[in-house]
Amino acid sequence: MIIFDILSYITDMLLVFVYLNRAFHTRRTNIPAPLFYAAFVLAESVLMANQLLFHNPDKQFSIFVTISLSILSTFALCFLYETTLRRKVIYSIIFQFFAAFSEATFMLIIKLTSPDILKHETPYLVAILGFGSKIILFLFILIFTMFSKGGEKSDFEYHIFSLVTPVISLLLFNTMSAQKNFKIEITSYDIIILPCILILNITNYFILERIKYTHKLVLKNTQLEQQINFQKNKYSQLSTTYRNTRRVVHDTKKHHFTILKYIEEKRYDELNTYVKASYEDLENTYSLFNTGNLVIDSLLSNYSNMAKENSIVFSTSLNLEAVRIPIEDYDLCIILGNLLDNCINACKKLAVSDRWIKLSIYIDAYDKFRIDCCNSTKNLPKKIKPDTSLEHGFGTTNVDQTVKKNRGMMISDMTDDKYTTIISIPILDLKQKSNSQKKC
Repeated sequence: MIIFDILSYITDMLLVFVYLNRAFHTRRTNIPAPLFYAAFVLAESVLMANQLLFHNPDKQFSIFVTISLSILSTFALCFLYETTLRRKVIYSIIFQFFAAFSEATFMLIIKLTSPDILKHETPYLVAILGFGSKIILFLFILIFTMFSKGGEKSDFEYHIFSLVTPVISLLLFNTMSAQKNFKIEITSYDIIILPCILILNITNYFILERIKYTHKLVLKNTQLEQQINFQKNKYSQLSTTYRNTRRVVHDTKKHHFTILKYIEEKRYDELNTYVKASYEDLENTYSLFNTGNLVIDSLLSNYSNMAKENSIVFSTSLNLEAVRIPIEDYDLCIILGNLLDNCINACKKLAVSDRWIKLSIYIDAYDKFRIDCCNSTKNLPKKIKPDTSLEHGFGTTNVDQTVKKNRGMMISDMTDDKYTTIISIPILDLKQKSNSQKKC
């Protein structure tokens, strides 16, 4: 029937769309959306025209042409996505294999459960085989892309929900064929129920995709709010450090005038007491770190105090000139703040005796700005160890993006005892390079 043929072609087009979207995930940004979807319609139209011209399945030539066109059309659609040529070829062939294998699989199921229906090629048999094989193909696509390296990783619950509808649909098709072994014609009931089952699968899939997308947006929005609050906190720390520095300069001038006054009046005993008191005041307000970079000095002073409050051994090694730091203060704040936040939070979950953080900031022999950060993870419970799910690691992802923006690279490694992050950012400005590098 025409309605079944039209629905069959639409379903084939959607199956290819789902397969490529799940396999490659990243569309080419320079292709407009109307042109993107039109390409799928055109590809399916070519296959439909081929079916009308070579509709006799007994001819080997027509089978060869149909298979070839199917592979070529899928391969052509792969160019709508950002991926390698090798993967385009492989995934095109895999899809055609799944299409053929799904037909054979459903035919086997019918043979095992309702063999009598295969004795005569009836319109009902053709409809059942066509729709049933598409449901199996849909299942194959979902399962294959679930484990594919190029596919998008999702939660286990999402995969379970996406597989439930196709499995139930297969049971329904199998039950229908078992109850109508000797049926020849398609009834109005079949005209309604068969398309509805297919539409249900398609609709359920896209609803789940939309729910997943919405969930990701909500999580990203929450994480962005957390990151904004983090930045506000860090800028507050920088502002406080700056004000303290100005206050120290102002107070030091007053101390000098007072000391000179004591000396002029030869009040040495009072001078001794005053100098001790002013020295203690300077120790309490002056930054513990003095690299010349406000971000590094203020953040390290703040995190050093936080580490002390939480009984964490905080050791640093600083060997750099502030003028040679190749990134903006804003980016440096994101990188250093997130790294140390993660370290502090991880150490809080450990026994007091196992808490330590080691931080090295320096410029290496190859004129690269380096940040080596390491914290203890000894006896850290597995349930709270870092993972790759959507809800975790946003701070680390933000650091990685900031490093890449500055043409650097970040490497992280976790063992049973420690978590290490190494960041390397090249110094590209000739004015910031060392003399030895300039001569080269």
